[in-house]
Amino acid sequence: MADFVHCNSCYKQPSAQGDNTYFLTSCYHILCQGCADFTPGGEPISCTVCKREVKAVEINSAPKKLIAEKLALLKRKYDFQQTLVNSLLSHIKKIRKSEVKKELADLREWINVAEVKMKENEQEKASLNQS
Repeated sequence: MADFVHCNSCYKQPSAQGDNTYFLTSCYHILCQGCADFTPGGEPISCTVCKREVKAVEINSAPKKLIAEKLALLKRKYDFQQTLVNSLLSHIKKIRKSEVKKELADLREWINVAEVKMKENEQEKASLNQS
C-alpha cells in the first residue's frame, strides 16, 4: 500500500526515515510538503496538480489521533451550538413566564372588577326590591 503513496506532483515517495510529510487535498491529490507549500490548518492552497484552490490534511501514521482531533473539534462546535440553543430557550422561557405573569395579573384585576360590579348590581337589585 505504501507504494501507492507518492506526491502526485513531483512523484517523490516516502522514505524509510520518514523525512517527508504528505498531504491529501480536497481534490484528492497527494502532495509532499515541498509541493504543498503551506502549513496545516492554514489558508487554502493552489493544488500543483490540478491548479484548483484546495484544503489539505496531513497523511500520517496516527489516523486515530487525526480522527480524535476532528471529533473533538466537532464536539466543541456541537457544544457551542447547544449553548446557544439553551440560551435561546432560556430567554424564550423567561419572556413567556413574564407574559403569563402579566396575563394572570390582568385576569385577577378583571375578576376583582367583575366582583365589584356584581356586588353593586346585587345592592341595586336589593334596593329596587325594597321600594
